[in-house]
Amino acid sequence: MTLKNRFIIGFAIIISLLLSSSIYSMFKINAMHETTEKLFQHPYKVNNAIAEIRFTLGDCDKIISELAYGQISDIDAAKKEISQHSVLIQKNLEIIKSQFLGDQTYYNDFNSKSKKLEKSYLAILNYATENNLDAAVKEYKDNTQRIYLVNQKVLNKFLAFAQNKGEEFMLTSTEDKTASLNSFIILSFIIIILASLFAYKTLLSFTKPINYAKATAKEIATGNLSVNFEVSSKDEIGTLLTSIQEIVNNIKSASDFTEKIGHGDINADFEPVGEHDTLGHSLLEMRSKLQAVAEEDERETGLQEV
Repeated sequence: MTLKNRFIIGFAIIISLLLSSSIYSMFKINAMHETTEKLFQHPYKVNNAIAEIRFTLGDCDKIISELAYGQISDIDAAKKEISQHSVLIQKNLEIIKSQFLGDQTYYNDFNSKSKKLEKSYLAILNYATENNLDAAVKEYKDNTQRIYLVNQKVLNKFLAFAQNKGEEFMLTSTEDKTASLNSFIILSFIIIILASLFAYKTLLSFTKPINYAKATAKEIATGNLSVNFEVSSKDEIGTLLTSIQEIVNNIKSASDFTEKIGHGDINADFEPVGEHDTLGHSLLEMRSKLQAVAEEDERETGLQEV
């Protein structure tokens, strides 16, 4: 495998790990956001709605009791205020209905009792309009107060459930936060280790053969042509070492040729490695000149003998 491919694969692995870590972190962040959103919607909105209903019911009870006991003379104004409070209570009931994550029987129970309470309010308003205070007081004591207290108990159930849910969501959010932090640390640690191993292996794949080539090249520089490269890789460095080995082999071949020529074998075989082999062609030219000199010597010797 070439160095280029090693780099590409190594960086692809690191990038894949980083992307996986990012996607996982985004998933966990979204999960935490959903939990936080639930924490906001329930119990925060539910609590606010309950508080507003509780306050409004208390105000309604005050108005109705004052009407029943003849402490309010402007009955139309009281009716208008009660009507406005009823709209506000209904609005908050819709919030509870949409956001409350508990048993809907709580909502249904409160809603039915609210209707009974509203019916009792209307009865007292009618009695007050007719100036029948005895009937109004009786209705208030027998029905209005009882239903009002029951509704307060149901609101307390709403509130207790919402508070428990809030604690549950907060605990879940804390656990998600801890798990996300631990996962991020572990993934980061793994990525750092893998990146370090990749860097170390890549550096080793460079330095080891280069140091080997450096030491062997020093031997060649001193004239030692008996060395042989051990090429174990097929990458660019392996190709470089193979080329250097071919240079050494060519020098050896040229050295053997010159040694044969030196011992008088002027017909020794030798082939240049290519058209650009200056040394090889020079050696062939030298052999040709020596052969020409030898032929001239033989001719002169033959003439002298004649």
